Amino acid sequence: MSTTTLEAGAIAPAAGRHDAPTARLLLPANASREEWLTVRRAGIGGSDVAAILGLDDYRGPLKVWEEKAGYQEPEHERMRWGTRLEAAIAEGFEEETGLTTAIPPGTFVHLDRPWAIANIDRFAIEDGEIVGPVELKNKSEYVAKRWEGNDEAPDAPAIQAHWYTAVGGYRKSYVAALLGGNRLTVFEQARNEELIAELFRYCGEWYQRHIVEGVRPQADGLKATTELLAALYEVKPEAVAEVDLGPARELRARRASLKDQVKALEDQLNEVENQMRDAAGTAEVVKSGKDVAWSWKANGAFAPKRFREAEPELAAAYTHQVDAIDTDRLKADHPELFTRYRARVLRVPAKEL
Repeated sequence: MSTTTLEAGAIAPAAGRHDAPTARLLLPANASREEWLTVRRAGIGGSDVAAILGLDDYRGPLKVWEEKAGYQEPEHERMRWGTRLEAAIAEGFEEETGLTTAIPPGTFVHLDRPWAIANIDRFAIEDGEIVGPVELKNKSEYVAKRWEGNDEAPDAPAIQAHWYTAVGGYRKSYVAALLGGNRLTVFEQARNEELIAELFRYCGEWYQRHIVEGVRPQADGLKATTELLAALYEVKPEAVAEVDLGPARELRARRASLKDQVKALEDQLNEVENQMRDAAGTAEVVKSGKDVAWSWKANGAFAPKRFREAEPELAAAYTHQVDAIDTDRLKADHPELFTRYRARVLRVPAKEL
């Protein structure tokens, strides 16, 4: 493997170009984690951009803001493994592309935008010249279908790599992903001036509004935000929060209207699917010519209640004991601990305000 480490301020071999034509080194790679977190909280990095735009499965704008304000979750095991596998993925990238790679000397910051930072996984080097950043990802088989058979990388990593192109002033970028632990896919992205201008505009305004001025983003509809709110607020039994009548009525009215729309759409969807089931009849597969139009197979979730009612003796023979937490006893002995691990459920009274 030909990966090297470039020293801070080093010149790319042969062609003599700097590590980042439009950025400077802000923090060396050997800085402490505390220093790295301080720098990260002070600017907008590549992983922040996709989240700010609502394109990240794991983070949204509100979570970015909370992290900048000091909120920190324990590091997930998948993140640690992603870091451990970077060297192997970089080696696969070299074999796939014929390029060499180098480990950047640390965190970069844009020369004209001190809030725009970049922590690049690897540099791609061609003929001794740094041509662009390489974003390395490790993805499970579960999400592999979102990566394979496409001309472009999924939105979040694509935007992340484009951001590094923007901050560093490179002419292209790459996204390389190890899928299911046994195959590599590589995407090359040309520099896009229109996209770069829009990213700097949007993220610059977001940074000014939410980081400099300190305005907390409104909660959005991302699943990641739902999980964040559950983690941020540990319930205090019997505590009451006051909300003005106007906003309370507006939120409840919007919720009721949206639930009605969801119900109507669910009914329409069920109508279409019932017509498809009716067309299948006793067949498992429905074809249009040589192509499969849809299928209706008995491959869904098993129905234990119906099985027990219809086959009680056989059900008894195949019933076994399983380990389970005695939640009633836990609640009685440790009520505060029991409450801490209960899911918080949003319920809205039917009575109008």
